[in-house]
Amino acid sequence: MAFFLLGIPWLATAIGTFFSSTIGFFASFVTRRLAVISAVVAVILSLTVGFIAAIEGLLSTITYVTPDLSGVFAIVPGNFSTCVSVIVTARLLKWAYGWNVSLAQMKLF
Repeated sequence: MAFFLLGIPWLATAIGTFFSSTIGFFASFVTRRLAVISAVVAVILSLTVGFIAAIEGLLSTITYVTPDLSGVFAIVPGNFSTCVSVIVTARLLKWAYGWNVSLAQMKLF
C-alpha cells in the first residue's frame, strides 16, 4: 500500500503539468485570434465612418437649382455636371469600400 501512495504525487504533478500546458496553449491561441478579430473590426469600423463622411460630403455639394426655362436647360439643370460627378464618385467610393471590407473579412478566415 505504501508503494501505491508514493506514485500519487507524481501522478498529480503529471496531470497538473498536462492541464496547465494545454490551457496555456489554448489561451495563447484564443488571445491571438481575438487580437486579429479586434483589429479587423477596428479597420471595418474606420472604413465605414470614412465612407459615411465622404458620402455626406458629396451630398452637401449638391444644391437646389431652379431650371432656366430656355433651351436645353429646361430639361437639364444648371448643376448637371455636379450631380453626375457626385454619382460617379459615390459609385467609386462604394466599390472601394466594398473591396476593402471584403479584404478585411478575408483576413479573418
